[in-house]
Amino acid sequence: MFKIVKTVFMLIMILVGLVIIFASYHLYKGFKSGDITSYFMKYAAKSIVDRTKLSPTQVEYLDAGDFESLVKDIEQNITQEQIDCFTNSVGDERAKELVIDKNPTPQEILKLSKCL
Repeated sequence: MFKIVKTVFMLIMILVGLVIIFASYHLYKGFKSGDITSYFMKYAAKSIVDRTKLSPTQVEYLDAGDFESLVKDIEQNITQEQIDCFTNSVGDERAKELVIDKNPTPQEILKLSKCL
């Protein structure tokens, strides 16, 4: 029994160590870039947004970290594919509500980010 507890404890400690290394690496990269907030925003956006569904201009905005221009461009140049994905993600009724009040929940934002 003690051997199993010891093994489980070691696995947990290894995972904690890996998480610390991962976090340290990204903190280092953020500090090295000069603006840690901007670094983490770019990293999060690049890992969530599907670049294949963006226009070349939108990809440039994403790479530059110009999220305000990206949002404005997406508002003006939304494709039918993105609209269909949006409707399938949240359902017809909720999609109509979101068009009116524009107040999605955090879970809906994650779902809808796959449509961009």
